[in-house]
Amino acid sequence: MSKVNEYRANAADCRRMANSTKNALEKHMWCDMSESWLGMIGHAEREDFAAEEREHGTKQSQSRSSH
Repeated sequence: MSKVNEYRANAADCRRMANSTKNALEKHMWCDMSESWLGMIGHAEREDFAAEEREHGTKQSQSRSSH
């Protein structure tokens, strides 16, 4: 499972926990945790992209012009 999918699954679990509690403080805590997991997705996507680029390259031809 990729980190992005793992983070989304964790966020969904937190959201389920938030929906299952009647305690307002716990609900707020679970919602905050869910948002934190979702916030980490952008970073994980950039890491995944960079790893793919390192492994497979960009598939672009080398520029022959000088700048």
